[in-house]
Amino acid sequence: MAKVSATLRSDGLQRRAAQNVVPLDARRRPYIDDPECPRKPDLAKDRQCLKKCLSDLDCKSKKRRCLCDGVCGRSCVKPSKRCDHLPAVSNGKYEILQFNRFGARARYTCGEGYILSGHPERRCQGDGRWSGRSPTCETEGEWTLDRERSQL
Repeated sequence: MAKVSATLRSDGLQRRAAQNVVPLDARRRPYIDDPECPRKPDLAKDRQCLKKCLSDLDCKSKKRRCLCDGVCGRSCVKPSKRCDHLPAVSNGKYEILQFNRFGARARYTCGEGYILSGHPERRCQGDGRWSGRSPTCETEGEWTLDRERSQL
């Protein structure tokens, strides 16, 4: 419990000062993973995960919100954060849905006669980078040969 001392000011009013009081923002409550958006440190090795949070109140800036950031779990993210420019895909294209900002999805497709090799979708993450790697568009013969080599 905090000690309270009282002193008499020159104007005759009493002034109280609390000692040994921990400021509210310095108190730490234990972080509990959100079961719907858990932090997965083993999968987030190549990520720069932002500050953990339970609610928007845990984020120091008014521009940041407590949002699910994939394998980083609930983090203090700027919803307006833009991701890096994506490189062009040979024999294919991508479409960015929901503009280029946190949570946006880049969907990849290939031109006629080509098959997508890799994941067809990437997400704009809280650290400003796109998830995963860019897929490639390969002719059916190349794609079959690559799959056979990977199974050896």
